[in-house]
Amino acid sequence: MAFIIPLHANLAVSPSSPQYSHFVYMFGHANFIHWAVNAWCLLMVHRLFRFHRVLASWLASVALSFLYYPSLPVLGASVIISFFMGFTAPWLYRRKRLAFWQMLILLVIGCLLPHIAGIYHLILFAIGFIYAKAEGFIRKSQKLNI
Repeated sequence: MAFIIPLHANLAVSPSSPQYSHFVYMFGHANFIHWAVNAWCLLMVHRLFRFHRVLASWLASVALSFLYYPSLPVLGASVIISFFMGFTAPWLYRRKRLAFWQMLILLVIGCLLPHIAGIYHLILFAIGFIYAKAEGFIRKSQKLNI
């Protein structure tokens, strides 16, 4: 995805951006460091990727981009990463409490940094958390029906 860094101005979501940007903003990055940090974070959660989860995170990111416009343009895969952080939160809280608190503190600190769409990250984190709970409920109900 680093090859599209020069196109970042065309991919970012803002009040004046074209409609297509709502569907692709999470694939663009402002610079190489932005891309590298997001790539490293995606590497940390890639084992959780299933088609339905990635689709849910992408759809939630797209829907949010139509509902809320922050003051600065939004760009990058960190919203999808936040979904997967929220998805892992229940498991981390039960099994690796220190990692859970580290993740939560980093999320909050990251949202306070300048030029970060903190609301996007927090909302996608919450949606990922809810999605994990719903997926667990469905899995348990299927086991009971067998």
